[in-house]
Amino acid sequence: MPEVTWGIGLIHEVLLANGAIVSRVNYQYRDEIAYTDNNFGFIQEASNLDANVTWETPVEGLSLSIYGRNLLDNVQAGGDTQLPFGGPLSNGVSTPFDPSPASGTLSPLAKGRKVGMEVLFEF
Repeated sequence: MPEVTWGIGLIHEVLLANGAIVSRVNYQYRDEIAYTDNNFGFIQEASNLDANVTWETPVEGLSLSIYGRNLLDNVQAGGDTQLPFGGPLSNGVSTPFDPSPASGTLSPLAKGRKVGMEVLFEF
């Protein structure tokens, strides 16, 4: 478990004659956490900012959104898997949260900043 995890979010809704505009912004912080059972693999701390503006149209079930995810464009690892062989930064010493682990690791990255538009029809 991370030592510190917190977040804050705001939602604002404006009712219109032809639907509604809903805006949302969320900020989340997660402290560094151990990822493997022996605590030798870890995921670095992460700060994440997401935002969204949605027009809920007068057509029932149809909405149009503009969104941004990971707007701070921070690097976020999806895991930290230990490999059975060392890498160029390995020091051979097994210590939890070691920046130079005893063996190699693989840390796939989550996507960076993503901005887009979405059309949603629910039926």
